[in-house]
Amino acid sequence: MTGIGNRHPMTAEVRENAGGTGRDRWFVGFRFRTSRGSVGRQFFVVGEAADAEDAVAIAMARASLPRSRRAREDDAEMDGVEVRRLRWNPLGWAYLTRSRA
Repeated sequence: MTGIGNRHPMTAEVRENAGGTGRDRWFVGFRFRTSRGSVGRQFFVVGEAADAEDAVAIAMARASLPRSRRAREDDAEMDGVEVRRLRWNPLGWAYLTRSRA
């Protein structure tokens, strides 16, 4: 999260920007490799998942949407998955947990 102007957002602002509930989110990253050998990544923040597996399934559905496919080359194949929890400490600072994949 970035600050607003030259100040840091307050806890309520951070949680509001994250979806309003203050509940943890999942950060899912996909690594893609094209037929030409170039590598790219796409990341999704998933708030409606019950667990890591559910978060990956939701992120994969988002990655298959036309707008997400246009963001990378259509012939790109998934080469890896990174799953982390996006959490907030008591002061409102966002952080990522260690990778689960």
